[in-house]
Amino acid sequence: MPSRRPLHSSSARPRSTGSARARSHGQTPLSHATARRRSVKEQRVGGKAPVSLGSGLGLGAFGGDAANGARPPEGGTLLTRRRFLYGAAAVGAAGILAAGGAAIANVVGDGEGNSGDVPTLTVPENAVTTLSADSENFSQTADDAPLVQNAGTYDLPFGTLLWSSNDVNAACLIPTSGANPLTTVGIMNLSTGGVTTVLEQARDQAAGFDIYDVRCSQTGMVWTEANILQGVWRVWAAPLSADGALGSPIQLDEGDSAWETPSIAAAGDAAFWQCLPKANGVAATANSCVKRAAFGSSEVGTVYESEGRMATPLYALADAVVCTPRAATSGTYYQLTCLDAASGTVTDQVTLPASMRPLEAGYGPTGFSFCFEAAYNYGDGIAGVGTYTPLSKGASFAYEGRSWFCFSRTPTTAPAWCGDYFVVKSTSSVAVVDLASNLYTSLLAEDDADDWGEQLATTGTGSTLVTYQHIDADSSGGTSVDEGESTADGESSSVPAASASYCCRVRVWHAAAAGSAAAASPNTEAPADDASTSADDASGDAEEVLDETAGDETAEEASTSEEHHTRTN
Repeated sequence: MPSRRPLHSSSARPRSTGSARARSHGQTPLSHATARRRSVKEQRVGGKAPVSLGSGLGLGAFGGDAANGARPPEGGTLLTRRRFLYGAAAVGAAGILAAGGAAIANVVGDGEGNSGDVPTLTVPENAVTTLSADSENFSQTADDAPLVQNAGTYDLPFGTLLWSSNDVNAACLIPTSGANPLTTVGIMNLSTGGVTTVLEQARDQAAGFDIYDVRCSQTGMVWTEANILQGVWRVWAAPLSADGALGSPIQLDEGDSAWETPSIAAAGDAAFWQCLPKANGVAATANSCVKRAAFGSSEVGTVYESEGRMATPLYALADAVVCTPRAATSGTYYQLTCLDAASGTVTDQVTLPASMRPLEAGYGPTGFSFCFEAAYNYGDGIAGVGTYTPLSKGASFAYEGRSWFCFSRTPTTAPAWCGDYFVVKSTSSVAVVDLASNLYTSLLAEDDADDWGEQLATTGTGSTLVTYQHIDADSSGGTSVDEGESTADGESSSVPAASASYCCRVRVWHAAAAGSAAAASPNTEAPADDASTSADDASGDAEEVLDETAGDETAEEASTSEEHHTRTN
């Protein structure tokens, strides 16, 4: 098993996109102290000479409709903590080109970069209810009356990453104890905790590829593989049976470092991936797009195309995906866009104010949710750092005049919904919020969890919530991982079993019965963020109090830029 050290040091470095983004817009960060405490980590790895995209696949230059003239994406990678390959930090040199299965559908942009004014979302400050460290709007639930109840706890090898967008299963990217292969892929049954290993190694391991990223739905799985020495990536997909068995894999696309490695999603019966030109690459001016392919089919197509780079990774629901293309107008406007998984058609959309770029975007019972990791001096009710979503359900495409909720912590991942409860990753815990009753429950990490704390694995809406944390009770790097043991509830699996003191601890939750949650008494109420378990945690939480500090105020007064962006990590 690789040591833990690379996970937090040489294998990943904090992003500097906030300050860079502010400088690129002629703006000044408000807080340099907080900017140093980045929660999301990533790595860029350069690629080799470009290879032709879709070569040998019969997909054309774009992996879809060759006649459209768009050049396909290839290479340069951003590694976030959620996509981090444990023990394989260098696997970033892949790019992206994709294919998806539905004919070309939606195109944003007219080739001239201008199609007139675009109506944008306006939210007055008095239309936003905020949950923050000093908020009086919400109460924390009593310990014996949480909003969600634990339905199972299961240990996987330390460094495992999970993703789930349905109530049945979760995709697991599992590190091995060696370097070849670096990772395997398992499918976890959320009812039993049993894990079935579906990929022992990359399909093209003999050619120097490793598994880089994976997602699954109830009926299929999509994953990417990368060869870091050649700077090449490939997209694969396969059907998934009810018992977790993987069908015949199909290579859907390949590319190199001219384009970023695709973000991927599995929704319904289809695989999706997003093609973004590398910002400083040879394809920097090319269009970005979302591609689709039905599981079990090699037929691919573009379902959405956008001038310029889309803002966020793909977000999966059980029956839809969310992307954030740029609107067809002069200036920069990002459109939160929900696409039906079966048809690729737009089912909902709203445009954010000019130059407001979300870190993540999602969707739930009340409509879109989005996250800002930087604060703006315009935008009224949605100008601050945090995660936003409407307080109640409304009609699609109709967001004006609605009331909103803000979870005012620096976001690190997209939110989700467990039943009627809004779920957000906080600094080192996961917050479950009842928007109707103004209650919240904090799912705290254990004392021996790493600095990332409790992680949110779920996207979309369902009755099941999945979280996980990495436990390292042994400061020397933990105990060894034994091979060949059975998983939870006795289900056999080729996935290595983990030591209780050195593992990825997965917790599955269900929404509590209606009316069972109750607020804690005032003298036991805690702030919305995390109960610290160490001096370091306490220090980190203190830095992230959402009230403006004197330092921030000084920075703001000294700044003469028209727009201000800040990171509050």
